[in-house]
Amino acid sequence: MASLLVRGVDDNLVQCLREQAAQHGRNAEAEHREILARALRRPKKRSFAEVLMSMPDVGEDADFERVDDIGEAARVSAMKNISSVLKRAQFEARKQEFDKALYLLETISDEEFLPGIYYVMKYIFISLSDDNCYSFLDMRRCLENALKEEPSNIDALIELGYFYSVIMANDKKGEKYFIKACNLLRKKYTEALVGICQMEREEYAGFLNKEIAELRKAVKSECKDVGVKV
Repeated sequence: MASLLVRGVDDNLVQCLREQAAQHGRNAEAEHREILARALRRPKKRSFAEVLMSMPDVGEDADFERVDDIGEAARVSAMKNISSVLKRAQFEARKQEFDKALYLLETISDEEFLPGIYYVMKYIFISLSDDNCYSFLDMRRCLENALKEEPSNIDALIELGYFYSVIMANDKKGEKYFIKACNLLRKKYTEALVGICQMEREEYAGFLNKEIAELRKAVKSECKDVGVKV
């Protein structure tokens, strides 16, 4: 057998070799041979490509999709379809084809994720349509469903106000929805005005006075159109 002479070995390494040899019950030379054998006789390391190729086929990607992922994908797909139908219904309504617009809305009535705007649009189209298959109860439910989906839907609140005050001749109940809509609108309007004030413009006070005057003017004009004196 061949002999191997190693020169320039650190004294600390030699001491560690002797101590390890003593623990294994052999001399330093035998321990040295064992260390070399373990280090040089290891199996050849496979490449990354070889490791990948050796992996078994464990199924399709779909087998590992989380239920939440699948549910979210279905929701996104449904919302895209709903959005498309709403746009087509609006297009028909602009042509005053309200029956066609209603038909389009009915095609998605069984969808699980209908937004508040769907119900508001349906209510408006019913009120403008010549189709008599819808009742006042259907109209009210449309707006109630809109508020169920979006409690702060201002359009739904205003339409419910008109529904009760004009159609059902119940001013007290209509007033409830009008006031709630006013409160929400006031909050949004105030936020916008505060944003302008925060710009530290010197003329913001004049701007506020002008806005208040314009608001009064707009209310008077609308009231005049519907025959109400202010």
